[in-house]
Amino acid sequence: MTAERARTPAETDDGSAGTNEPDGLETSAAAEAEETSARRREPVIELEGVSKSFAMDDSLLDRLFGNVTRLEAVSDVSLTVDRGETLGVVGESGSGKSTLANLVTGLHTPTDGTVTIDGSPVGAATDRPADLLADVGVVFQNASSSINPRMTVGDAIAEPLITQGWSADEREERIAELLDLVELSDQHLDRYAHELSGGQAQRVSIARAIATEPRVLVLDEPVSALDVSVKGSILNLLMRIQAELDLTYLFISHDLSAVKHVADRIAVMYLGELMEVGPAADLFERPAHPYTQALLAAIPDVDPSTSIEDTFVLEGDVPSPVDPPSGCVFHTRCPMAEERCRSEVPDRIDVGRGWSRCHFAEEVADAESVAHESH
Repeated sequence: MTAERARTPAETDDGSAGTNEPDGLETSAAAEAEETSARRREPVIELEGVSKSFAMDDSLLDRLFGNVTRLEAVSDVSLTVDRGETLGVVGESGSGKSTLANLVTGLHTPTDGTVTIDGSPVGAATDRPADLLADVGVVFQNASSSINPRMTVGDAIAEPLITQGWSADEREERIAELLDLVELSDQHLDRYAHELSGGQAQRVSIARAIATEPRVLVLDEPVSALDVSVKGSILNLLMRIQAELDLTYLFISHDLSAVKHVADRIAVMYLGELMEVGPAADLFERPAHPYTQALLAAIPDVDPSTSIEDTFVLEGDVPSPVDPPSGCVFHTRCPMAEERCRSEVPDRIDVGRGWSRCHFAEEVADAESVAHESH
């Protein structure tokens, strides 16, 4: 996102290369821009073949005989998120979004596969070195409940700094910087969580998350609990902070309108699996998976020219992750399902700049493209 928004020093107001500077400065600016672009393509978050299952609460007899039922929350997920990029992860409740977030933060450890941040393996949060623990900040859905009710705002922001060994003077200076970043005044320092509005509490939560200067921010439904009037200001704040601090975002949400506002790329999850991944603009204009189509059709303010509303309404509940469907896991709710969908797991099919796990991905994308052009 920031890579697309940023204008290099070698560009003029109309986007063309500048010609007023001496040749040496032009070359230097171009080299700097190229270096910045290359750095932004460096993967910061990497997941390779990541799965996470949980043992269910079976009877004592089942456990004694080794008959343990397992819930597959995330299944064979491979993803990368580049420096300065925002990857939006969307899907219904139970799709595995929050489990994926917890795997990146180290709150969960993978059953299979690996998670790395800047090349360093992410283990359990309690086992990680302090520098890696400080590299990932988290913003939760309900900011008020994530702030200790017995702590003032100042104490809550200072807590991670104390954990990382910052001195009192360093903490005071850093807290002043953070308040300025999240657009709060020092009058908020002595307040408690219950004395804050929803937007103010989320700003405090963001300040706390970026306090230790992390490289990655995991945002788990960061605006879902906020009023519509406040959502936009928080999303804009997150985008500004990302640009200023060169942060990498993993943005978890069921609100596709919010994701559309901030994401560079989007990953669509269903029943613990990735259904489709691609650039946000492409995915909204030319979805290549029926499940993505259904999610987009549910957005109230979707552009009527896209024809997405002419697809289908998603019906029925998500199947149990304890006993997922065979073949394509979406086939039980898909209007396009055929016999092969019930028996064959779809391969990843490249579509444009992204990919989809649907036997009919190209047909779905082409149909959407034609419909979009005809409106």
